[in-house]
Amino acid sequence: MHHKTRVLDLRGENCPEPVVKVARQLEHAVSGEVIHVLTDNEECVRYLMDLIKVTGVGKAEVINKGSHHELVITVE
Repeated sequence: MHHKTRVLDLRGENCPEPVVKVARQLEHAVSGEVIHVLTDNEECVRYLMDLIKVTGVGKAEVINKGSHHELVITVE
């Protein structure tokens, strides 16, 4: 069974918009799904990590890509 992978390119967007968009995606996410979030906003990275913790939907890893960050969210 293949799990869905989504990419949300939110570079250039300021908080809280990226957090709202990711929260909407997580509402419909299923176990095993992976969501890649691209953002160039450092503040949003912190808020998104808090969102993952508070909702308990899964785990997230932040990868620094130089000009932006990639959050890899694995839904559990």
